[in-house]
Amino acid sequence: MKLSKIILEGWNDNLEVSLTYTNGARLYSISINGEKQRGDDHQKAIEFIQKTTGVEVPTRAYYHDDEVSKVIDGLEAKGIKAGSFEMDVS
Repeated sequence: MKLSKIILEGWNDNLEVSLTYTNGARLYSISINGEKQRGDDHQKAIEFIQKTTGVEVPTRAYYHDDEVSKVIDGLEAKGIKAGSFEMDVS
């Protein structure tokens, strides 16, 4: 589901957000309800997460860094199921 459709319909407790980072410490993807956000939707997803949590989404970090954990905690505090994962692209 595209982020723009989620925003138009309104988000709820069923929303799931996944942040995936490469083992080289770069943000690889953001998925919402299992759908990877691409192009403009990727940037909109970052803005949505930052506006929702008040925390900047780190683009250079490891999936288990404190900065990423703050984003995940912020999403979960809003009732959004969230997680961060490592993507091995070697």
